[in-house]
Amino acid sequence: MSIVKPNASITLDGETLSAAEAGLVSARVELGFNTHDRVELYFWSQSKLASAAPGSELSLSLNLGEDGGLLTSAPGLGGGDEDALWTGTVQSVQSGSDFLKLTGLASTVSLSDNRRSQTWEDMSVGDIVSDLAGDLSSEVEADLTLSYYSVDNTRSVWSYLYELAQLAGAELSCAADGGVRFILASKDSGTSELHYGADIIDWRLSRNVALTPIAAAEHGAASSAGSEKWHWLAHDPVGAGGEPAKVPAAFHSRDAASSFSDAAVARAERAQLSGEVWLGGRSELRPGSWIELKGLPEGDSGPLRVKAVTHQLDGENGFITALSVEGGNGGGGPGL
Repeated sequence: MSIVKPNASITLDGETLSAAEAGLVSARVELGFNTHDRVELYFWSQSKLASAAPGSELSLSLNLGEDGGLLTSAPGLGGGDEDALWTGTVQSVQSGSDFLKLTGLASTVSLSDNRRSQTWEDMSVGDIVSDLAGDLSSEVEADLTLSYYSVDNTRSVWSYLYELAQLAGAELSCAADGGVRFILASKDSGTSELHYGADIIDWRLSRNVALTPIAAAEHGAASSAGSEKWHWLAHDPVGAGGEPAKVPAAFHSRDAASSFSDAAVARAERAQLSGEVWLGGRSELRPGSWIELKGLPEGDSGPLRVKAVTHQLDGENGFITALSVEGGNGGGGPGL
């Protein structure tokens, strides 16, 4: 197989330079759920980006070119469309006699500092998330409606977004433009087929003991007494002898609790299969993507869901992507 070597471009405070112009030596991008995506960029010590300072706006894009992605373009001249891979702000600048290193976090990092005090009534989780994220709302989907939800300024906005993701069966991550990506864990965005001997460098897949999912119960009476009675409290939400269950304060209806429980079951099923996959660079893959490994010696993998992605780009090894994966709902795996 051939490892692609795309041309990268770096934009610092509005000024864009190609990898050659910036003196880029290597780039590492880490994408995951519930975290602010992270980038590490190494440059020659005399890089034009030596003026970077903590707080500077930074973005990284890739140009795969028309020739298969080899680094044959002249500085600043690419052969194809550029795909934004990461957008954020510089967190630290480190320099030495022979290197310059920029470390950055996605623009969502500001939501870990922001604090709000607000209440919403009879509003969907998607609308609440968009309101909390403000200008950083990028890709938001969630159908669950809450009769009442409130936030206070003792916690960060990011922590509330994580809480809402847990309630709605969604996943919180960052978009390529640095904004909030709040997608349903069950989202089907199409499956990328990756072939043994062509796309796949190596893989490790493990079958795991099934976890016991923790369900939820509603504490309000919106289901039995009508929606206008959502504020009535259930005396015994779980019931005598019931299975262990959470009783979230935001759940006033049985539908909300059922959605949470279904998501917990699906999450436990996916965890029965986990692993890592190494590929020739695939910049389009992000947390929440679906893949399938085809033509493995022990059989096809079946659908796998990507939990975390690490992209590594350098002049020696080219562009390599490492994935952390879990099973599709219903388990599966090679030979099953």
